[in-house]
Amino acid sequence: MDSFLAVRDRVSKECLLNLNDCVLNVDQLRYIKHRIGNVSMLFTQFSFAQWVGNDCDEDHGAERKIEQLTQQIEVFKPEFTVPTASFVYFCNEENCRMNHWMNTPDSIARLKLKGVNFMYPGDEWDSDSRTFEDMQARERYRADYANLQIDPTPDPVEISQIGQAVEKRLQEMKSKVPTPLLKRIPPFAIYIHDLEKVLEVDPARGNHRIFEGNTQQRQAARYEMCSQVAWFTFAFPWGLNTALSSGMFRDRQFAEKGWKNGWSPFFKWQIRLSTEVFRFTDVKGSLRTINFWWRKKGVKFFQYTGTLRGVGVADE
Repeated sequence: MDSFLAVRDRVSKECLLNLNDCVLNVDQLRYIKHRIGNVSMLFTQFSFAQWVGNDCDEDHGAERKIEQLTQQIEVFKPEFTVPTASFVYFCNEENCRMNHWMNTPDSIARLKLKGVNFMYPGDEWDSDSRTFEDMQARERYRADYANLQIDPTPDPVEISQIGQAVEKRLQEMKSKVPTPLLKRIPPFAIYIHDLEKVLEVDPARGNHRIFEGNTQQRQAARYEMCSQVAWFTFAFPWGLNTALSSGMFRDRQFAEKGWKNGWSPFFKWQIRLSTEVFRFTDVKGSLRTINFWWRKKGVKFFQYTGTLRGVGVADE
């Protein structure tokens, strides 16, 4: 659902491509290359900006971002690549653990990828001299990282507010998800550590309960988070996406099931509903959804024919 921007100057033929944090597979990259042509300068992501693990990089987030960066350079073959998205520092007690695993400007520079240069806010690039102040930029980032502070766990939210937020999200799920699919969503539990409460949610039955819980019940809960994060996760349609970006939770079953296979079906549906790409509850929403997928016909056709040919634009 993310967007990218390509800008081409008709006189100089310079093309600036900003992928920001779009996660694109190689076929999608080749399709963009097919549409925009040669790229002078690529702006892109170089590290993760969301939850990638409990106590280590269990999702291999840092490694995957390097692979994506390398793949983008191989497909577009830009003259220069400027990493611009990922200057993230997790600055709360609930997420600061992830700072130990992230990619930094210095770690990317050590890879010696062709044409990669960093810029600091306020830096300017001259298309005539075509030079960068890469080392100075990295020094300034290094100083910034060294001076950042860690905030304490957010102020607690009353348990009654959390219960109201959960009820609101369950009602939305019931109104928008077909009953046969809703019945297949298993219950799950969240340990709210700053209130020492256990929240059990049963989407199929459309109810929830909150209780003190003994040590075993608290440890058996799949997710662990503070009360403010728990409230926000359910209070808004986009709450889960925000919680995911902040990384202010732990998924105790991740090591057992893995990210793609193990993510709660309830949360998967919550993400789908927040994007509205599967909205068929009314005429207006249905037309919007159909239009969204119809506009993707070009890239889908390109991917299909490329598969038949066994080649992509980068290979031709």
